[in-house]
Amino acid sequence: MVKEELFAEGEISLSDIIRILNKYKFFILLVFVVAVTFIHFSAVRQPKMYKATATILTLGSKETSTGGFSNLFSGTPFGFGGGQGTALKSLLTSRVLAESVAKELDLLKALKKGQWDDKKHGWVGGVTPSLESVALDLIGMLNISQDGVVLNITVTGNDPILVTKIANAYVDKLGDFLAQRSLDISFQKLDSALSPNGPFNSDVKKSVMTAGIISFFGAVFLSFIIEYLVEFKTNIKNNNRKEVFK
Repeated sequence: MVKEELFAEGEISLSDIIRILNKYKFFILLVFVVAVTFIHFSAVRQPKMYKATATILTLGSKETSTGGFSNLFSGTPFGFGGGQGTALKSLLTSRVLAESVAKELDLLKALKKGQWDDKKHGWVGGVTPSLESVALDLIGMLNISQDGVVLNITVTGNDPILVTKIANAYVDKLGDFLAQRSLDISFQKLDSALSPNGPFNSDVKKSVMTAGIISFFGAVFLSFIIEYLVEFKTNIKNNNRKEVFK
């Protein structure tokens, strides 16, 4: 089969595949190298991020909870404290609780490093960031997920020690908040947050391998598309010439 008929008939043989790959081998190599290099440097230079998670068990209301095994169902529609998990999630993501945690850990400088001038030992422009802005930053680091009657309080940041302290402080301050206001909501701490072993986004090898595989097959696919367009254009020219000489 001649090349002009290759794509027109929708058939392609192994020899055609080898021919196209050989023809565009430098293009494929270029795409592969550029993609792998870019992803490698991006992965190496990106800030390392850490996660720390504390877990709590939602219990029934203080008045209706019977304790023991029944408490395991108190955060569900079938138990004594329906909506406890939702209420606790709302409290955990509130600005009031975030401000309380920020005060407890003195997070002003930790979360507003970009506005602190080390040389002058003061805030840039002489303006001290508000506690409200710090609380909003803190809420942005927080993720609350629910698994049945268990709430996972996860904090993400670039300091492994700090995220661990924040996650545990949230649990402590939540208890203080409920106790001070005598709210009819209760919980039990299951696991304190532990310092993460390492960043969760630092798998450079995996990122590079993924980029290499995707870029290689993407370049191969583009090579066949380009070859198809070239052959299609050539066929049109040849047909036009035949029409002229008829």
